[in-house]
Amino acid sequence: MSRKMTGILKTFDGKSGKGLITPSDGRIDVQLHVSALNLRDAEEITTGLR
Repeated sequence: MSRKMTGILKTFDGKSGKGLITPSDGRIDVQLHVSALNLRDAEEITTGLR
């Protein structure tokens, strides 16, 4: 089951497409994969992205 969440991108590795998000609700960091993001271009992904 997937759910939408908001947060700030803490780390991202463009080669593996994996990173960590610090959720806005204060929970522990969450792993992500680029395929879960709603972006047109993976090059748009930078740390600090909200």
